[in-house]
Amino acid sequence: MIRHRYGDRYLHNGALEIGFRGLELSEDLLLIGHFIFDFIFTMYVFIKISSLNWKSNFDK
Repeated sequence: MIRHRYGDRYLHNGALEIGFRGLELSEDLLLIGHFIFDFIFTMYVFIKISSLNWKSNFDK
């Protein structure tokens, strides 16, 4: 935050104001998106590893 030198606690500028409700919503969406990406990426890795192991069993 930018402090105002004449005693105001914070500099009042509409361009710098952030709505906290919108910020909380975006943080929630970011967290949900992270978990979805993590789940899909983990499943992709397990499927790739299992398919490699499955193919290597037939090469013997």
